[in-house]
This record gives sequence, C-alpha cells and structure tokens, in this order.
Amino acid sequence: MVKERLLREFSPKLHFLFEPHRYKVAYSGRAAGKSWSFAAALLQIGAERPLRIVCARETMRSIADSVHKLLVDQIKRLNLTSFYEVTQSKIRGTNGTEIFFAGLRNNIDNIKSIESCDIVWVEEGQEVSKDSWEVLIQTIHKEGSEIWCSFSVDIAESDTYQRWVLNPPKNTKIVFMNWRDNRYLTEAMKLEIEHLRETDPEDYEYVYEGVLRTGAMCAG
Repeated sequence: MVKERLLREFSPKLHFLFEPHRYKVAYSGRAAGKSWSFAAALLQIGAERPLRIVCARETMRSIADSVHKLLVDQIKRLNLTSFYEVTQSKIRGTNGTEIFFAGLRNNIDNIKSIESCDIVWVEEGQEVSKDSWEVLIQTIHKEGSEIWCSFSVDIAESDTYQRWVLNPPKNTKIVFMNWRDNRYLTEAMKLEIEHLRETDPEDYEYVYEGVLRTGAMCAG
C-alpha cells in the first residue's frame, strides 16, 4: 500500500497523521519537513476515502499564497496524477475527494461556509490570530472532523503556541520537530544549517532548533 510506503518515508513522529485525532499539531524550527509530510499524508488519506478538505492559512491573497503548489508537487511524486484533477482553485479526486483553499483573516463568512468539511489543514499556524482560531474551531464540528496545524516556533506569547502547546484541548496529538527529523534534507541545506551554527549559534538555536524567543519574533 502507498500508505505503508509513506510511513517508511517520513519521520515516525508524524505517523499519527494516519490516526484518528480531533487535533493534529506539529511545530518546529525551519527545515523539519513537516509541511511536506502533512501534504503527502493528506493526499493519501483523500485517495483512500472521499473527503472534503480545506487547506487554510491566516492570510491568502491568491492561490499562490496557499499550499496548492506543494500539493501538486506531491501528487506528481506519489504518482497520483491519474487520481487527482488539478485546477487553479481546487483539487478533485476520482472518488469524490475535494481539496479547497481558504484564508481566515477578515473572512468569517468564508470560514463558516466550510463547516461540513472533514479535515482543515492550517499551514503557517504561527500567524493565526485568536479570533480566527476561535471561529474556525467553533465552525468545524462535523462528526469525526479534524483540524490539522503545522507551524514554526515564534514567541511563547502567541495565541497559537499558547493554545496548542501550553494548553492543548483533549484529543490533541502534538509533536515537536527539528531539522534532524527531515529524512529528505538536502546536502545544500545541511551546509546552510552548519554554517549558521558556526557563525551565529544564537540565531541557529532560534531558526533550526526551534528555541523560543520571548517577546520577539523568531526567524523560521
């Protein structure tokens, strides 16, 4: 099965993506490969059964701001091009799976229109405001529905960090990752990481190890 191959391909920390949890959260420093894995898992799950999936982020001015391209690249890599039909605004599976894209900020009506979806993947979750999270969580209430969130560490005071790391609700599966968990890290990226570690150890800790900056934005 493709799913079994995927489980061997990416970090064991993310195998929970194939398990039933209301909330699935992964946070990290840069280059951990979490978005790559979220996209691959989402496409595989959508190929196994018909789902209505929304890929969201706080601000989406155009489809270019979304994970549309990432999903398209993964469709090609997973040899799912005959299964998924890609258009400029959505992705459809031959089994009825539909993948939509949405921005959250200042778009309450748009959020409320996705109440019947099965999975919402919120990418770049560190940018999501308290108001957006509350509206989204209150809206997605279909039986068995899930909210996925991938985000980079920024500041401890952010609502996303407070909500998912410090005070996670029940039935939340959350993992912390760093670049060592990325089995597909390129040699070029490894050199960049090593260079920053040697030249600016403090910044390296923030960017790649996911060490929090208190009261200041973290790169990554």
